[in-house]
Amino acid sequence: MKSIIKKRLTSIFVSLVMVVSMVSPLESVTVSAADDAVTITIFHTNDIHGRQMEGIGLAKVATLRKTTENSLLLDAGDATQGTILTTISSGEYALDLMNLAGYDAMCAGNHEFDYSQEQILKNSSITNFPILSANVLNSDNEPFFKGTFNNGSNENNGCNTIFDVDGVQVGVFGLTTVETETDVNPNNTKGLTFRDELQVAKEQIKELDSEGADVIICLAHVGNSGETLLTSEDIANGLDDYAKDLDLIIDAHSHTIEDSVINGVQIVQTGCYLENLGEVVMKYENDNVTIESTELLNSEDLEDVKEDEQVLECYENISSTIDAETNAKIASTKHALWGTIATYPGGRQECRFTETNLGDFITDIYRESGEELQENGALSGEYKDLPVVAVENGGGIRSSMQGDINYKSILEVMPFSNTLSYKCISPKVLYEMMELSLESVDYQDPETGHIYAKDADDTLIDAKNGGFLQISGFNVVFEPGKEDGDKIVSLTIDGESEPLDRNDETKSIILAANTFLNAGGNNYTMLTDDKIPLIIESDVTDKVFAEGLRRYSENGTKELNIPITDNRIIMKSDYVAKDYDVHICVNDENNDPLANTEISYYVDDGEAQNAITDANGQLNITVSDGPHTIGLTNNYSEVYVCNYTGTGVTKAENESFPILTMKDDSTENPEATSGPAVTNDPDATEDPSSTSDPSATSDPSSTSDSSSTGDPIASANPSTQATSTASGSTIKASTTSAVASNTSVESTNKIKPSKTKIKKLKGKKKAIFVKWKKVTKNATGYKVACSTSKKFKKKKTTVKNIKSVKKTKITIKKLKSKKKYYVRVRVKGEGGVSSTWSKVKSVKTK
Repeated sequence: MKSIIKKRLTSIFVSLVMVVSMVSPLESVTVSAADDAVTITIFHTNDIHGRQMEGIGLAKVATLRKTTENSLLLDAGDATQGTILTTISSGEYALDLMNLAGYDAMCAGNHEFDYSQEQILKNSSITNFPILSANVLNSDNEPFFKGTFNNGSNENNGCNTIFDVDGVQVGVFGLTTVETETDVNPNNTKGLTFRDELQVAKEQIKELDSEGADVIICLAHVGNSGETLLTSEDIANGLDDYAKDLDLIIDAHSHTIEDSVINGVQIVQTGCYLENLGEVVMKYENDNVTIESTELLNSEDLEDVKEDEQVLECYENISSTIDAETNAKIASTKHALWGTIATYPGGRQECRFTETNLGDFITDIYRESGEELQENGALSGEYKDLPVVAVENGGGIRSSMQGDINYKSILEVMPFSNTLSYKCISPKVLYEMMELSLESVDYQDPETGHIYAKDADDTLIDAKNGGFLQISGFNVVFEPGKEDGDKIVSLTIDGESEPLDRNDETKSIILAANTFLNAGGNNYTMLTDDKIPLIIESDVTDKVFAEGLRRYSENGTKELNIPITDNRIIMKSDYVAKDYDVHICVNDENNDPLANTEISYYVDDGEAQNAITDANGQLNITVSDGPHTIGLTNNYSEVYVCNYTGTGVTKAENESFPILTMKDDSTENPEATSGPAVTNDPDATEDPSSTSDPSATSDPSSTSDSSSTGDPIASANPSTQATSTASGSTIKASTTSAVASNTSVESTNKIKPSKTKIKKLKGKKKAIFVKWKKVTKNATGYKVACSTSKKFKKKKTTVKNIKSVKKTKITIKKLKSKKKYYVRVRVKGEGGVSSTWSKVKSVKTK
C-alpha cells in the first residue's frame, strides 16, 4: 500500500510532561527521537469474544509480542464476553491470558459492559495494561476507567496513555460506541454518560499532541458496517484539522476486515475471533510518521511461530477448571437447535432474522417457568390467572446446540448472566414491542422469499437485528412492506380465537423476559414506563434453561426433538410459498471437498435420500419453502438452510455455503430408502481410474458384487431425478445406479496398532513410531495421518504417504505436552479405500 507520511512538531518540554502524564507498562521515559529513524510494529486484535485460544491463539501472539523489537500489542475491545471461558469468570480468565500475552493497552468494547459496573472495574484493575475509554464518564463526570491497574501498581487516567518506544512517544486513546448505553443491559450502564465519539476524539488528539506524543493511535470500538450511527470512517472524515495529527485508527465492533486510508488516516480492523492478527509497521524519522505496511496475519502465516509456554499452561489450568464444573450431560437433542449458525462459515445469526427452533424452545421454557410461578403462588392474586407470554432477543442467543448438551454448551448459547424477570403489560405494549422487533424486516422478495431491511438510501441489506424477538405464548402476523409502527396485522394469545386489540390498555398479560429487555435494552423503552413495574425476578436465564432441558428430556433419559419451526411469526407479502434450491458443501475431515461422491442425507425428520456431490463437492437439492435441517445419515452432521435468510441459497462476499463434514469412521445408515449404498471415504474418487466398492467400509466380512463394474464419476447421470417427500419437503437430487468393483481391499478395521512409542531424534525433534498387527492385502499404497484432534483438521495434521504399514514413523517438530495423539491409516488399493484410526497414549515432553 502507499505510505502515509505525517509531520510532527515536538515540544522541548516533552520529557517533563511525559514524567507526569505517561501511564505505561514500559519502563523508561525519554525525549522524542528527533533524527534517528525508529521502526515501530503495532500488533492489534479486536472482537476476540472469549476466543483467546482459538484461531491464531494468544500463545503465538505472545511470542510475536515478546520477540519483536519496538512493538506494541493493542486490542480494540469486546475481549471479555462470548464463550464459556468468559461467562464462567465474568471476563477474568480472558484477561489473565491477555496479561500473559503481553498486551500494552485495550479499549473497552460494548460487551465489556455485559457485567455489573463493579465487575467491570474489578476486571480493569487486574490487568497488566490500562483499559481505556475516553468518552465514557461515571456519575461524578470522571472517566469511568480512571483508577489503578496491575493490582494497584499503576495509574490509569481512563482515557489515554503514552508509551516510550525507543525514544518515540506513542500516544493511545480509546473510544466506545455511544450505542453501548442501549446495546447492553441498561442496569450495567446506569449513571454513565457516553459522550460523542468524534468530539472526544478531537479532544484526545489535542491533549496527546500537547503532551508530546509523536505518534497518535485511536482504539475505536465503533465499527464500519453502518449498524452504528457514527462509524470509524465518519470519525476520520470529521476530524478537520485534527486529522493530520492522528496516525492510525484500530477499529472494532463491526467484525469486518478494514485496511483503508480515510482523510489521510489509516484505518485497520482484523475481523473477529482471532482469525487474524493485525500488524502495522510505521517509521518515525525527522518528526515524520510513515505507515510502511499493514498486514493481516493468519494461522498459516504463523504456522512456524512457537507457542508461549506460560500462556499454554495458564489456558490448560483454566480449561481444567471449566471442564470440571460444566461437562456433566444435562440432555441430548436428536436434531440441532438453531440459534447462531456456526456451521455456516463466519457464523449466521438466524435468530436475528427469523424464528428459530432454539428461540422457540428458550421462550417456551421462560413461559412455562412463569406458569409454574402462578401454580406455586409466587405469582398470585391479580396475576394468578393471567396469560403468560415470553420473549428473548435474538442477540442474546449466541450459538446453536447439537448432540449432548451440558452446562458448557448452555453458556455458549446464553453467556450474559441475565436474570429472568416478569412484568405485567397490556396488549398495546405488546404491539409496540413487536413493531420494534420487526422494524428491520422491510421487504420480502416476491420470487425467493428472502427478507431484507432497507437502509437510509432504501438499499436492501440483511435484516439482522439483535432486538428481533423470539416469542412464546402468542403468534404474530405482519406485513414487511408497511411503514414502521404499522407492520403488525394481528397478535393472538395461544388458546384465544380473537386477536388482541392493539389499542387495549386495560387487559393484563404477564411478560417473561430477561432483565436486559425489561430494563429497556435494544431500545425496548416501553418496558421502562413507571406504570409497568417489575413484579418478580426468578433465576439467571441459563439456570432456568438448564432446568427446562432436564424437564423436557426427563433428566436426560429422553432425546429432545424440537421441530425446525412452529410458525409463530408469519409474514404476509406478495411472495407465494414455493420450493427452492439449496447448496451445501460436503467436506472430509481434513476440510477438503468430497467431489463426485455418493452420500446419504435427510431433511428434518424425513427418510434418508441418496445423491452425488458435484465437481466442487457441493450437494445441490430442492426443498420446500421455509427453514430446514439437513444432515448426513451416517454421522448426524447437520446444517441449517432457509430461503427467508438466504442461508444455503446465496453466499455473501468472503463466505461459502454451509458445510457438512463426513467422518471417516462412520457407518452406513441401513434405513436409506433409495439409490445405492454409499461410500463415505474422501479418497474413494480421488483417482479417476480407480473403481469403488461401497460395501468395503460397512462390513469387513462382506464381498463385492463382481457382476457390476463401473466408474462412479463417469456413471453419474445428472439428468436422472429421484423425487420423494420428507416432512413435507420435496427432495430432488441427482442419483446413479449401484457401482462395485471386482477386487476389494481388506477392511482396515482389522489393522490394529500393536505398539506405539515416542522417540527422540536429533535436536528438539521427536517422532511417533507405530507398529501394526496386520498388513492389508491387495493394497497399492497407504497414507498415515497424525493429529492432536480426532477431527484431523488439515492445518493441524501431519500426513505422510508410505508404502507399508508394517512400521511407520511420523516426525513432528515438537510434541505438545500432555496431549493425546491420534494416528490414522488410510489404505489405497485397486478395489477401493478404507480407513480406521487409533489412539496413541498421551505423552509428555520436557
